[in-house]
Amino acid sequence: MKKSLMFFLIFSLIVALSIAGCESGVEEDAAEEVAEEEVEETVTADEDSYPSKPIEFVVPFGAGGGSDRWARAIASPAMDYMDGQPLRVTNRPGGDAAVGTKYMLDQDPDGYTFMISSSTPIIASMLEDTGYHYEDMICFTTNRNVPTIILADPDGPYTTWEDLIGAIEASPGEVTIGGTGGLRGNVEHMLYQLGLETKINHVPYDSTGEAVTDFLGGHIDLAAVTPGTGAPVVEAGNAVAVMYTTDGELLEDIFEGVPNTDDLGLRPFGLLGFLAISADVPEEKIQYLSDALEELFEDEGFLGLQGLTGEALYHISYPESHQFYLEYAEELAIIVELLD
Repeated sequence: MKKSLMFFLIFSLIVALSIAGCESGVEEDAAEEVAEEEVEETVTADEDSYPSKPIEFVVPFGAGGGSDRWARAIASPAMDYMDGQPLRVTNRPGGDAAVGTKYMLDQDPDGYTFMISSSTPIIASMLEDTGYHYEDMICFTTNRNVPTIILADPDGPYTTWEDLIGAIEASPGEVTIGGTGGLRGNVEHMLYQLGLETKINHVPYDSTGEAVTDFLGGHIDLAAVTPGTGAPVVEAGNAVAVMYTTDGELLEDIFEGVPNTDDLGLRPFGLLGFLAISADVPEEKIQYLSDALEELFEDEGFLGLQGLTGEALYHISYPESHQFYLEYAEELAIIVELLD
Protein backbone atom coordinates (compact mmCIF):
# COMPACT_ATOMS: atom_id res chain seq x y z
CA MET A 1 0.00 0.00 0.00
CA LYS A 2 2.81 2.38 0.86
CA LYS A 3 4.57 1.53 -2.40
CA SER A 4 1.39 2.22 -4.35
CA LEU A 5 0.97 5.55 -2.61
CA MET A 6 4.59 6.49 -3.30
CA PHE A 7 4.24 5.55 -7.00
CA PHE A 8 1.06 7.62 -7.25
CA LEU A 9 2.73 10.66 -5.73
CA ILE A 10 5.74 10.39 -8.05
CA PHE A 11 3.48 9.92 -11.09
CA SER A 12 1.38 12.94 -10.06
CA LEU A 13 4.53 15.06 -9.74
CA ILE A 14 5.73 14.03 -13.19
CA VAL A 15 2.35 14.84 -14.76
CA ALA A 16 2.25 18.21 -13.01
CA LEU A 17 5.73 19.11 -14.26
CA SER A 18 4.81 18.03 -17.79
CA ILE A 19 1.67 20.14 -17.79
CA ALA A 20 3.61 23.13 -16.47
CA GLY A 21 6.18 22.64 -19.22
CA CYS A 22 3.49 22.48 -21.87
CA GLU A 23 1.83 25.61 -20.56
CA SER A 24 5.20 27.39 -20.55
CA GLY A 25 5.82 26.32 -24.13
CA VAL A 26 2.38 27.52 -25.16
CA GLU A 27 3.04 30.87 -23.53
CA GLU A 28 6.42 31.18 -25.29
CA ASP A 29 4.87 30.28 -28.66
CA ALA A 30 2.10 32.76 -28.10
CA ALA A 31 4.62 35.45 -27.19
CA GLU A 32 6.60 34.74 -30.35
CA GLU A 33 3.44 34.94 -32.47
CA VAL A 34 2.51 38.28 -30.91
CA ALA A 35 6.04 39.62 -31.55
CA GLU A 36 5.89 38.50 -35.18
CA GLU A 37 2.50 40.17 -35.64
CA GLU A 38 3.88 43.41 -34.17
CA VAL A 39 6.83 43.34 -36.59
CA GLU A 40 4.49 42.71 -39.53
CA GLU A 41 2.28 45.60 -38.44
CA THR A 42 5.32 47.89 -38.16
CA VAL A 43 6.56 46.96 -41.65
CA THR A 44 3.09 47.46 -43.11
CA ALA A 45 2.82 50.84 -41.41
CA ASP A 46 6.17 51.93 -42.87
CA GLU A 47 5.14 50.81 -46.34
CA ASP A 48 1.84 52.66 -46.05
CA SER A 49 3.48 55.83 -44.76
CA TYR A 50 4.57 57.49 -48.00
CA PRO A 51 6.90 59.20 -48.22
CA SER A 52 9.00 57.94 -45.32
CA LYS A 53 12.46 58.72 -46.74
CA PRO A 54 14.09 61.30 -49.05
CA ILE A 55 13.06 61.31 -52.72
CA GLU A 56 15.59 61.54 -55.55
CA PHE A 57 14.63 64.31 -57.95
CA VAL A 58 16.42 63.63 -61.23
CA VAL A 59 17.34 66.39 -63.67
CA PRO A 60 18.25 64.66 -66.97
CA PHE A 61 20.13 67.77 -68.09
CA GLY A 62 23.33 69.51 -67.01
CA ALA A 63 23.41 72.25 -64.38
CA GLY A 64 22.52 75.80 -65.32
CA GLY A 65 19.68 75.20 -67.79
CA GLY A 66 15.98 75.95 -67.45
CA SER A 67 14.95 72.53 -66.13
CA ASP A 68 17.74 72.59 -63.53
CA ARG A 69 16.61 75.99 -62.23
CA TRP A 70 13.00 74.83 -62.06
CA ALA A 71 13.96 71.65 -60.20
CA ARG A 72 15.86 73.57 -57.53
CA ALA A 73 13.02 76.07 -57.13
CA ILE A 74 10.62 73.15 -56.58
CA ALA A 75 12.96 71.26 -54.25
CA SER A 76 13.56 74.21 -51.94
CA PRO A 77 10.14 74.24 -50.16
CA ALA A 78 9.30 70.58 -50.88
CA MET A 79 9.78 69.26 -47.32
CA ASP A 80 6.74 71.23 -46.18
CA TYR A 81 4.55 69.32 -48.64
CA MET A 82 6.19 65.87 -48.63
CA ASP A 83 5.63 64.93 -44.97
CA GLY A 84 9.00 66.39 -44.04
CA GLN A 85 10.95 64.44 -46.65
CA PRO A 86 13.35 66.38 -48.92
CA LEU A 87 13.71 66.23 -52.67
CA ARG A 88 17.38 65.58 -53.45
CA VAL A 89 18.24 67.03 -56.85
CA THR A 90 20.72 65.02 -58.93
CA ASN A 91 21.88 65.95 -62.43
CA ARG A 92 22.19 62.98 -64.80
CA PRO A 93 22.72 64.49 -68.27
CA GLY A 94 23.53 62.75 -71.53
CA GLY A 95 21.99 61.48 -74.74
CA ASP A 96 19.45 64.29 -75.11
CA ALA A 97 18.14 63.54 -71.60
CA ALA A 98 17.83 59.80 -72.37
CA VAL A 99 20.49 58.85 -69.79
CA GLY A 100 18.68 60.46 -66.86
CA THR A 101 15.29 59.26 -68.05
CA LYS A 102 16.46 55.65 -68.36
CA TYR A 103 18.07 55.92 -64.91
CA MET A 104 14.81 57.10 -63.38
CA LEU A 105 12.82 54.31 -65.02
CA ASP A 106 15.36 51.67 -63.93
CA GLN A 107 14.87 52.43 -60.22
CA ASP A 108 12.42 50.51 -58.02
CA PRO A 109 8.90 51.76 -58.82
CA ASP A 110 8.32 52.68 -55.19
CA GLY A 111 7.72 56.39 -55.70
CA TYR A 112 11.12 57.48 -54.39
CA THR A 113 12.59 58.53 -57.74
CA PHE A 114 11.03 60.92 -60.22
CA MET A 115 12.33 63.56 -62.58
CA ILE A 116 11.72 66.94 -64.14
CA SER A 117 11.40 66.58 -67.86
CA SER A 118 10.55 68.19 -71.18
CA SER A 119 9.89 67.14 -74.74
CA THR A 120 13.60 66.38 -75.20
CA PRO A 121 13.67 62.79 -73.82
CA ILE A 122 10.39 62.05 -75.60
CA ILE A 123 11.94 63.06 -78.91
CA ALA A 124 15.08 61.06 -78.11
CA SER A 125 13.01 57.91 -77.56
CA MET A 126 11.32 58.41 -80.92
CA LEU A 127 14.56 58.97 -82.79
CA GLU A 128 16.58 56.02 -81.48
CA ASP A 129 16.56 53.01 -79.17
CA THR A 130 16.86 54.60 -75.75
CA GLY A 131 15.60 51.56 -73.85
CA TYR A 132 12.32 53.23 -72.95
CA HIS A 133 9.12 54.51 -74.57
CA TYR A 134 7.42 57.75 -73.63
CA GLU A 135 4.42 55.74 -72.43
CA ASP A 136 6.67 54.16 -69.76
CA MET A 137 6.33 57.47 -67.91
CA ILE A 138 3.43 59.11 -66.14
CA CYS A 139 3.23 62.89 -66.24
CA PHE A 140 1.87 63.65 -62.76
CA THR A 141 2.00 67.42 -63.10
CA THR A 142 3.00 70.04 -65.65
CA ASN A 143 4.97 73.12 -64.70
CA ARG A 144 5.79 75.02 -67.89
CA ASN A 145 4.88 75.44 -71.53
CA VAL A 146 7.36 77.90 -72.93
CA PRO A 147 8.60 78.98 -76.32
CA THR A 148 11.95 78.53 -77.91
CA ILE A 149 13.71 81.84 -78.42
CA ILE A 150 16.28 81.93 -81.21
CA LEU A 151 19.41 83.87 -80.23
CA ALA A 152 21.76 85.27 -82.86
CA ASP A 153 24.98 87.27 -82.85
CA PRO A 154 24.01 90.97 -82.77
CA ASP A 155 26.84 91.66 -85.24
CA GLY A 156 26.13 88.62 -87.42
CA PRO A 157 24.06 88.03 -90.55
CA TYR A 158 20.94 86.52 -88.88
CA THR A 159 19.58 89.31 -86.70
CA THR A 160 16.06 89.14 -88.15
CA TRP A 161 13.74 86.26 -89.03
CA GLU A 162 13.76 87.36 -92.67
CA ASP A 163 17.58 87.34 -92.76
CA LEU A 164 17.67 83.88 -91.19
CA ILE A 165 15.11 82.38 -93.55
CA GLY A 166 16.91 83.91 -96.52
CA ALA A 167 20.22 82.36 -95.41
CA ILE A 168 18.63 78.94 -94.87
CA GLU A 169 17.05 79.05 -98.31
CA ALA A 170 20.30 80.16 -99.96
CA SER A 171 22.60 77.73 -98.14
CA PRO A 172 20.69 74.69 -96.79
CA GLY A 173 22.48 72.90 -93.95
CA GLU A 174 25.10 75.59 -93.34
CA VAL A 175 23.41 77.58 -90.57
CA THR A 176 23.98 75.86 -87.20
CA ILE A 177 21.65 75.99 -84.21
CA GLY A 178 22.42 74.45 -80.80
CA GLY A 179 20.27 73.46 -77.86
CA THR A 180 18.47 70.56 -76.26
CA GLY A 181 16.21 68.40 -78.41
CA GLY A 182 12.89 69.93 -77.45
CA LEU A 183 14.01 73.52 -77.96
CA ARG A 184 15.57 72.77 -81.33
CA GLY A 185 12.51 70.73 -82.28
CA ASN A 186 10.28 73.77 -81.82
CA VAL A 187 12.41 75.67 -84.32
CA GLU A 188 12.20 72.78 -86.76
CA HIS A 189 8.42 72.91 -86.38
CA MET A 190 8.50 76.54 -87.56
CA LEU A 191 10.69 75.68 -90.57
CA TYR A 192 8.40 72.79 -91.44
CA GLN A 193 5.52 75.21 -91.81
CA LEU A 194 7.60 77.14 -94.33
CA GLY A 195 8.67 74.07 -96.30
CA LEU A 196 12.25 74.36 -95.01
CA GLU A 197 12.34 71.27 -92.80
CA THR A 198 15.77 69.70 -92.28
CA LYS A 199 17.44 72.74 -93.90
CA ILE A 200 19.14 73.87 -90.70
CA ASN A 201 22.10 72.10 -89.08
CA HIS A 202 21.13 70.92 -85.58
CA VAL A 203 23.84 70.64 -82.90
CA PRO A 204 22.57 68.72 -79.83
CA TYR A 205 23.50 69.70 -76.27
CA ASP A 206 22.78 68.13 -72.90
CA SER A 207 21.88 71.50 -71.38
CA THR A 208 20.82 74.92 -72.62
CA GLY A 209 23.65 76.45 -70.62
CA GLU A 210 26.25 74.50 -72.63
CA ALA A 211 24.64 75.62 -75.88
CA VAL A 212 24.78 79.27 -74.80
CA THR A 213 28.44 78.91 -73.85
CA ASP A 214 29.30 77.58 -77.31
CA PHE A 215 27.14 80.22 -78.95
CA LEU A 216 28.96 83.01 -77.11
CA GLY A 217 32.25 81.39 -78.09
CA GLY A 218 31.30 81.53 -81.76
CA HIS A 219 31.13 77.74 -82.23
CA ILE A 220 27.49 77.77 -83.42
CA ASP A 221 25.50 80.42 -85.28
CA LEU A 222 22.31 80.30 -83.23
CA ALA A 223 21.16 79.13 -79.81
CA ALA A 224 17.71 77.70 -79.05
CA VAL A 225 16.89 78.80 -75.48
CA THR A 226 14.10 79.42 -73.00
CA PRO A 227 13.15 83.01 -72.09
CA GLY A 228 14.78 82.71 -68.67
CA THR A 229 18.08 81.61 -70.17
CA GLY A 230 18.01 84.06 -73.06
CA ALA A 231 17.02 87.24 -71.19
CA PRO A 232 20.35 87.96 -69.42
CA VAL A 233 22.35 87.21 -72.59
CA VAL A 234 20.25 89.66 -74.63
CA GLU A 235 20.26 92.23 -71.82
CA ALA A 236 24.05 92.07 -71.69
CA GLY A 237 24.19 92.87 -75.40
CA ASN A 238 25.75 89.53 -76.30
CA ALA A 239 22.82 88.32 -78.40
CA VAL A 240 19.70 89.44 -80.20
CA ALA A 241 16.40 87.56 -80.09
CA VAL A 242 15.28 86.67 -83.63
CA MET A 243 11.82 85.22 -82.82
CA TYR A 244 9.97 82.95 -80.39
CA THR A 245 7.78 79.97 -81.12
CA THR A 246 4.52 80.77 -79.27
CA ASP A 247 1.90 83.48 -79.74
CA GLY A 248 1.61 84.87 -76.21
CA GLU A 249 3.43 87.80 -74.64
CA LEU A 250 6.62 87.08 -72.70
CA LEU A 251 7.18 88.22 -69.13
CA GLU A 252 10.55 89.84 -69.83
CA ASP A 253 10.53 93.41 -71.09
CA ILE A 254 13.81 92.73 -72.90
CA PHE A 255 11.87 90.72 -75.52
CA GLU A 256 9.37 93.47 -76.31
CA GLY A 257 9.09 93.85 -80.07
CA VAL A 258 10.52 90.41 -80.84
CA PRO A 259 8.20 88.71 -83.40
CA ASN A 260 6.21 85.67 -82.31
CA THR A 261 4.35 83.07 -84.35
CA ASP A 262 1.26 85.22 -84.59
CA ASP A 263 3.31 88.07 -86.06
CA LEU A 264 4.91 85.70 -88.57
CA GLY A 265 1.75 83.83 -89.54
CA LEU A 266 2.93 80.53 -88.06
CA ARG A 267 1.28 77.96 -85.80
CA PRO A 268 2.63 78.18 -82.21
CA PHE A 269 4.40 75.33 -80.47
CA GLY A 270 6.07 75.46 -77.05
CA LEU A 271 8.28 73.32 -74.85
CA LEU A 272 6.30 71.31 -72.32
CA GLY A 273 7.84 71.05 -68.88
CA PHE A 274 6.54 68.37 -66.54
CA LEU A 275 7.34 66.02 -63.67
CA ALA A 276 7.48 62.34 -64.63
CA ILE A 277 7.57 59.04 -62.79
CA SER A 278 7.57 55.38 -63.78
CA ALA A 279 4.20 54.08 -64.96
CA ASP A 280 4.73 51.10 -62.61
CA VAL A 281 4.48 53.25 -59.47
CA PRO A 282 1.22 52.60 -57.55
CA GLU A 283 -1.61 54.95 -58.45
CA GLU A 284 -2.07 56.25 -54.91
CA LYS A 285 1.56 57.42 -54.73
CA ILE A 286 1.29 59.18 -58.09
CA GLN A 287 -1.84 60.97 -56.90
CA TYR A 288 -0.11 61.87 -53.62
CA LEU A 289 2.72 63.55 -55.53
CA SER A 290 0.33 65.43 -57.78
CA ASP A 291 -1.63 66.72 -54.78
CA ALA A 292 1.57 67.72 -52.98
CA LEU A 293 2.83 69.64 -56.02
CA GLU A 294 -0.51 71.39 -56.39
CA GLU A 295 -0.11 72.79 -52.88
CA LEU A 296 3.58 73.53 -53.38
CA PHE A 297 2.86 75.55 -56.52
CA GLU A 298 0.86 77.97 -54.35
CA ASP A 299 3.72 78.43 -51.87
CA GLU A 300 4.92 82.04 -51.74
CA GLY A 301 8.53 80.97 -51.34
CA PHE A 302 8.33 78.76 -54.40
CA LEU A 303 6.57 81.44 -56.45
CA GLY A 304 9.38 83.85 -55.60
CA LEU A 305 12.04 81.40 -56.78
CA GLN A 306 9.98 80.36 -59.79
CA GLY A 307 9.69 84.00 -60.83
CA LEU A 308 13.46 84.11 -61.17
CA THR A 309 13.24 81.54 -63.99
CA GLY A 310 11.57 84.18 -66.13
CA GLU A 311 8.78 81.77 -67.08
CA ALA A 312 5.12 81.60 -66.17
CA LEU A 313 3.79 78.62 -64.23
CA TYR A 314 1.72 76.30 -66.42
CA HIS A 315 0.11 73.80 -64.07
CA ILE A 316 -2.18 70.84 -64.81
CA SER A 317 -2.75 68.19 -62.12
CA TYR A 318 -2.96 64.41 -62.52
CA PRO A 319 -4.75 62.64 -64.18
CA GLU A 320 -5.55 65.44 -66.63
CA SER A 321 -1.84 66.20 -66.88
CA HIS A 322 -1.08 62.74 -68.22
CA GLN A 323 -3.75 62.93 -70.90
CA PHE A 324 -2.34 66.29 -71.98
CA TYR A 325 1.12 64.72 -72.06
CA LEU A 326 0.00 61.88 -74.33
CA GLU A 327 -1.65 64.29 -76.76
CA TYR A 328 1.45 66.48 -76.74
CA ALA A 329 3.63 63.45 -77.52
CA GLU A 330 1.53 62.72 -80.57
CA GLU A 331 2.19 66.26 -81.80
CA LEU A 332 5.90 65.73 -81.21
CA ALA A 333 5.81 62.84 -83.66
CA ILE A 334 5.59 65.44 -86.43
CA ILE A 335 8.84 67.01 -85.25
CA VAL A 336 10.53 63.63 -84.96
CA GLU A 337 9.86 62.93 -88.61
CA LEU A 338 11.62 66.19 -89.41
CA LEU A 339 14.63 65.60 -87.18
CA ASP A 340 15.12 61.93 -88.09
